[in-house]
Amino acid sequence: MTPNVSLSRATNRVDQKSQKAKIMSHLEYKPPTIEELRSQPWKAVIKESGEPTCSEYGRRFCSLASEEQDPAKKQVWWFFARLTTFGSSLDEGDERFNENVALFLDEDIKLMKEISDEIDNSELKARVCDIIWTRRRTGHFAYVQLAIRAYLNSAKALKEQICVE
Repeated sequence: MTPNVSLSRATNRVDQKSQKAKIMSHLEYKPPTIEELRSQPWKAVIKESGEPTCSEYGRRFCSLASEEQDPAKKQVWWFFARLTTFGSSLDEGDERFNENVALFLDEDIKLMKEISDEIDNSELKARVCDIIWTRRRTGHFAYVQLAIRAYLNSAKALKEQICVE
């Protein structure tokens, strides 16, 4: 492992912790309605992100949530920030991922199910379907299949981007 990679991973962990602290300090969080969610340009935020990773999307969603004055719109941005600002590593196994997934409310899971078919981005689709599967395994086998396909597509896209650079 090169020093730059180690520094990058450490910096990313610090970024994720500060983003999570911002989100968790937002105690008034309540899930947005599906109408509120669909009324916001969340797909554009993802599409306009420079790097196709959840951590990049999370930075953008946290920033939008912090700046937003309208309470309904703020809840939409916090919803997406919560989805995209945690990660796990091979060193930590499933424990950290499962701890983060446990923080999602039943209403959050219902929203994720409702938007899962609308998500074009493989990285976000993988995250959403993985959360649904991890949180509610019984009767949700289709979501693990979608998550696996989306993770593979996301890895392929990231590999192509790295090879181009």
